[in-house]
Amino acid sequence: MKTFESFLQGNGLEANQYIQDAAVTLKDGRLAFGTDKGAVVFDPDLLKMGHKDKAPVYLVRFMVDDKALDFRENKFNVPAGSNGFTFELSTLDYNHPEHVTYQYRMDKDSLWNSAIEGNNSFTFNKMRPGAYTIEVRALINGQYSAVKTFEIYVEAPWYASTMAKVFYLLICVCIVLGFYRYKQRRLQIDYEEQKMKFLINATHDIRSPLTLIMGPLTKLKSLVTDDEGKRYINIIERNAERMLMLVNQILDVRKIDMKQMQIHCASTDMVQLCKGIVSLYQYHAIERNISLIVHSNNPQVEVWVDRVNFEKVVSNLLSNAVKYTFDGGEVVIDIEQQEKNVVISIEDNGVGMEDSEYSLIFDRFYQGTNSRGYHVGGTGIGLNLCKQLVEMHHGTIKAGSS
Repeated sequence: MKTFESFLQGNGLEANQYIQDAAVTLKDGRLAFGTDKGAVVFDPDLLKMGHKDKAPVYLVRFMVDDKALDFRENKFNVPAGSNGFTFELSTLDYNHPEHVTYQYRMDKDSLWNSAIEGNNSFTFNKMRPGAYTIEVRALINGQYSAVKTFEIYVEAPWYASTMAKVFYLLICVCIVLGFYRYKQRRLQIDYEEQKMKFLINATHDIRSPLTLIMGPLTKLKSLVTDDEGKRYINIIERNAERMLMLVNQILDVRKIDMKQMQIHCASTDMVQLCKGIVSLYQYHAIERNISLIVHSNNPQVEVWVDRVNFEKVVSNLLSNAVKYTFDGGEVVIDIEQQEKNVVISIEDNGVGMEDSEYSLIFDRFYQGTNSRGYHVGGTGIGLNLCKQLVEMHHGTIKAGSS
């Protein structure tokens, strides 16, 4: 393979424009070319003897937006948002530097890009964020210098950084999860709505005949004189009242959902209210040998509540406590008058439940898992009604274990 060396100007050349076909080889081996300024004659053998060793290439300047960086480093960071960077090269040989051609490439498999002869700088604008490896070399009279390599990292703007992409991913995940939970919640609401519609339709059909049963039952109770007959009538009456209470609970929940429930508060003695409700459950408690106790730090505790609706709250809570208490157990209603509030606690030593379930028992239609083995169940309406009625009184209700 032959190697060609180029001499464009300087090196004894007086001109760089040559006349076509004006060239000859002299007998002594010299070459002669005609130019617009005369003839150029030289001996090729003498030119070969004048070759110099390959000069290394150096990075002599690195600029980012007209700001110079330390060019002695081999690694450079280009801040996000900068317009670009420029680097300058040199062989540090100032004898005809205009004859040097500088080249670069960013990929070892790519072609070399050359600067205009005599120009020693390269400028890069609007580079994409990422890491770049740049190789540079110098071409001097047909000979290449050793390759010099340096690395450049163009920083990504904050909205395109790795942390930002992770943040975007988390946002997308949250949106997907939020949409999924929204759909699940909508399905749950639709399910509860359909269930409530079914219960409402059923209660309307049950309430009228149930009311008609209660009237004659009261009359029959006064006519029966033997103890066994009275006991059976009392059982019928309690279960009929329980059915009527369930019907009324369902209708009350529906009223609250439709924002048709109104409360009319008046000053009420909470101790007297709780004792009155306890008396309604006393007969059933005696049958099961369950002690019902009302305790208060004051003999009279006046509060402003809707008596009719708040009786439903206490009655529901007491009914649940008695229902899930073992025979021979104890249910305590504790009324504590504080400076600005009144706290009513209903405690029992019954079945209990898992800690994770206490936050769910006031959800509509929810039923605890521990009670299933004792064959005592419910509709999942009562405690939800309690929660809504208490909140309508601007109070709070919660469950727990001690």
